[in-house]
Order: sequence, then structure tokens, then C-alpha cells
Amino acid sequence: MVENDLITKIRKTASKKEALEETDVRTLMILVRKLLDKMPPSDQQSFLIIRLFANWSVHVEITQSNTGLRGSEIANIPPKKRHAWCFPNV
Repeated sequence: MVENDLITKIRKTASKKEALEETDVRTLMILVRKLLDKMPPSDQQSFLIIRLFANWSVHVEITQSNTGLRGSEIANIPPKKRHAWCFPNV
């Protein structure tokens, strides 16, 4: 199953003994983005900020991104409300 392969690759990269290099971080973000793309759209809503950073890791600028727009809305939510919005189950 593709999801299991992605998770295995994420774990392998994230658990390196030495410090991660820029290429490792970029690889992680790409793998996470691929994993998010496999999720139903309703589940993806919980990971908008991760998606924004995954996009940003491979693009110099984010100019036309609904995720970026929603992420900037989150950034403008007061911290106490933002925590409840970003982490609804905590």
C-alpha cells in the first residue's frame, strides 16, 4: 500500500542519527504532502499549516494558494482561539 511506503520513508528520514540536511527536510515535506494527498479532503483540513510549509519547501513563493490564504487567517486568530482551532482534540 502506498501510504505504508510513505510512512516508512518518513520514519526512515526523520530517524537519522545525524542532523537533518536541507535536502532531508525537503524530502520529508514532499513525503508528508504525498501522504496528505491520499487523505479524504475533510481530513486534510486539520493539516493546512503543514500543507502550506510542504508547498513552501519546494516553491520560492506562495502566491496562489488557498492553503496559504487559510493559513494566514489562522495566523491572525488570537492565540487561545488558534490553539483550539488547530488542535481541536487537545
